[in-house]
Amino acid sequence: LRGANWVAVNGCCDMGWPHRTSLITVDGRLENSQRFAIDWMRLTPDGQFYSGDKTQNASYADYDQNIYAVADGTIVSTLDGIEQNAPGILPADDPVMAPKLNVENVDGNHIIMDIGGGLYAMYAHMIPGSMTVKAGDKVTKGQVIGKLGNTGNANAPHLHFQIMNDPVQFR
Repeated sequence: LRGANWVAVNGCCDMGWPHRTSLITVDGRLENSQRFAIDWMRLTPDGQFYSGDKTQNASYADYDQNIYAVADGTIVSTLDGIEQNAPGILPADDPVMAPKLNVENVDGNHIIMDIGGGLYAMYAHMIPGSMTVKAGDKVTKGQVIGKLGNTGNANAPHLHFQIMNDPVQFR
């Protein structure tokens, strides 16, 4: 992301933050691939997350912002085509939407990129159709790879970013 007024929310290290304690059981093991994830949101010049109608994604300061590759690397996988959420509704808490979430789509439209050294960068909750890359593409640091949105299990536009030691988040 570029520009001013970016805020890291739902950070890694304080107890009670969603990523720190987002354990999931996979094949009888507890996995916590999001332990050190950060959700990046942008503030308006007057210090708010949105201006105008808070139920519209376009009202949020960070919505539709370019997402840039954090390093040189290779795109390992992408998921696209998941529709935008309405701000203010967390799909996991909604009785109609929750049953539709699974390990493949919980992060919404996303990119996983091999950045070398056994590390992978994940960019999640992107606008459908905004990705400029596909699996196998080589990218350079600073290259635009998509647009920030509100898909998957998200209740407002933000970029969920994490570094992983496996290209599959839940194995």
